[in-house]
Amino acid sequence: MKKNHIIFIGALFGFLSVALGAFGAHALKESLTPELMETYKTGILYLMIHSIVLVAIGFSGIEKYFKSSYFFLAGIFLFSLSLTIYSITGIKCLLCSLRLAEHHL
Repeated sequence: MKKNHIIFIGALFGFLSVALGAFGAHALKESLTPELMETYKTGILYLMIHSIVLVAIGFSGIEKYFKSSYFFLAGIFLFSLSLTIYSITGIKCLLCSLRLAEHHL
């Protein structure tokens, strides 16, 4: 992946984390249980952290770190977004990836 692609993807997910955070704070506040709201907040927090790291990797310009961006993207999809989508929809299948990760740790 190229430097500009990593920065763009990180910025895009950063924007998504802010937008989803605002959506959760205003639109989902009344409709989610306190437990699901905490799950939602955790997903958004880790989405933001992963986004910041992606942007930092891109701006570093150190090519040997560029491949690690794939792992951060996997973390976004397997952890952050699965928590966020689960808390909104209640689809428990999305948590399968998290349970697999727990068993390997």
